[in-house]
Amino acid sequence: LGGYTAAESTTQSRVTAVAEADVASAAQDRLTTAGERARAVATARSAVADANVVQTSAAATVSETDRAALDGAVAHLTALIDDLSAGLSDGSADPATEAADRSGRTSRSVERPAVPDLAVTPDSAATPDPAVTSDSALTPDPAAGTPDPAALTPDPAAVPGSGYLFRTPVDEAAPDDDLAAAMLATAARVVDLTARLQTTADTISAAAAQAAATAAEVAKAAAAAEREAAQRASLSAYANGRVPADALCELGFAVDHQLRCDAAEALESLNESYRAEFGSDLEVTDSYRSYSAQVACSRTKGGLCARPGTSNHGLGVALDLGGGIQSFGSAQHEWMADHAGEFGWVLPAWAGISGSKREPWHWEFTG
Repeated sequence: LGGYTAAESTTQSRVTAVAEADVASAAQDRLTTAGERARAVATARSAVADANVVQTSAAATVSETDRAALDGAVAHLTALIDDLSAGLSDGSADPATEAADRSGRTSRSVERPAVPDLAVTPDSAATPDPAVTSDSALTPDPAAGTPDPAALTPDPAAVPGSGYLFRTPVDEAAPDDDLAAAMLATAARVVDLTARLQTTADTISAAAAQAAATAAEVAKAAAAAEREAAQRASLSAYANGRVPADALCELGFAVDHQLRCDAAEALESLNESYRAEFGSDLEVTDSYRSYSAQVACSRTKGGLCARPGTSNHGLGVALDLGGGIQSFGSAQHEWMADHAGEFGWVLPAWAGISGSKREPWHWEFTG
């Protein structure tokens, strides 16, 4: 009986040592798993926060279809965060705890040796070895890997969302825990989709800015062209003979002569055709006539000049020509009569050979 009791005590002590080692190992596993999950939750929350910022800023420019992939990934990751955070807070989803429980149940179910028959005298082989039954053999060696209790104790300092912060340092290696690994993988996808959405939004914004700049330039050019066209076609903003020089256009072939811009352009074209026919430019003797010049003309030429303030010269659409054109019947005058109208220039009826005031040199632009 004494031998059996010693053997039973030795076996039980060994079972207890194994159970304690299992508990310590399970605690360490639990600590490692919780640390990995806490890191995964923190990483995931950061990814979701960044994604939310980009989602908000991109909502005005990126289509719903282009945002769908990131929206779905964020929703999935947010659900994982909620589930895993709850598990970290109450410990209910900790597989390390379940492993420890299973280990404990296994150690308690270790089959004990059969009770020996008391009628049989135990021999020396059944007598336990004093070395085996010593206290040192039954006590786990602290140097053999028994964890420091302080290292297994969670730091009471709270961490938002997780409920606690573990002291065990967590490296950046891929986690062993499947849930943490899955969360980090989903977080990585969210980060990638966030970057893609940001790039899409930036591209769309840049294109929109470029389009707006181009539209502004086009509108500016159109407005300038419209103003220029209005200026070329009309000087109605100015009184007769009061047109400023910068509102008129110089004649390229006739120095010191100006006309309304559209009239000047038409005369330039007419002159090219005239030069091709006669080998010389049109001879311009008078063009735009200011009010003071109209007054001077009226004083020196009398009825040959219109009353100051009423002359077409004062509107920049009339000119007097020489070089043979000033005479009815000349080749130059006949050519003008046949071709000037093609360029918008005419001899008014009153200035014609049968007109009330014959002036073969006076031509007016009608457009």
